[in-house]
Amino acid sequence: MCRLPVVLVAVVLLAACSKPALPDKDKPVEPKALARHDDLERAMREPLQRAKDTQAVVDAAASAQQAQIDAATDPAPDH
Repeated sequence: MCRLPVVLVAVVLLAACSKPALPDKDKPVEPKALARHDDLERAMREPLQRAKDTQAVVDAAASAQQAQIDAATDPAPDH
């Protein structure tokens, strides 16, 4: 009685390992790995644009920080 679950699991696992069905020979197989040109271009362009946008924010923050440092370290004018 204890072997029945083991045998059932083995049969299910063997069934899951069967070969996939062969495609119809009359119908050509559509390639799945090829992306459309627009998708590829967008996939390359978007990370570059995000990096440029991030660099602009970092540059603006650095300029503001440098202005604050310059204002704090400039000697006060004499009256």
